[in-house]
Amino acid sequence: GLPAIIDRAGIFSKRDHTLDETIEVLIEKKKLYIKTSSESGWFKESIRIDYTGERIEFSITPYLLQDILGKTFTGVISDNCLLFKGDNWNYVSLLKD
Repeated sequence: GLPAIIDRAGIFSKRDHTLDETIEVLIEKKKLYIKTSSESGWFKESIRIDYTGERIEFSITPYLLQDILGKTFTGVISDNCLLFKGDNWNYVSLLKD
């Protein structure tokens, strides 16, 4: 599933500082793609999802996305941001144009 894909992507996003590590998330009709690259190589994998909306693309650190998905799989999408909400926390990510 998705957590395993994020773990694999995390290997190729390694940097000197954890906060510099990012993965790209691309959501299209029926597919979610995770991709990243570093000096050691690149990674891209997809998974089928039940999504039929407009294309969404954002960057996030792999460990943060793992933490979010450990608490919720539901997000709210607006014109330019994605919001995840949980008990006593909110996470907002700007979407790429």
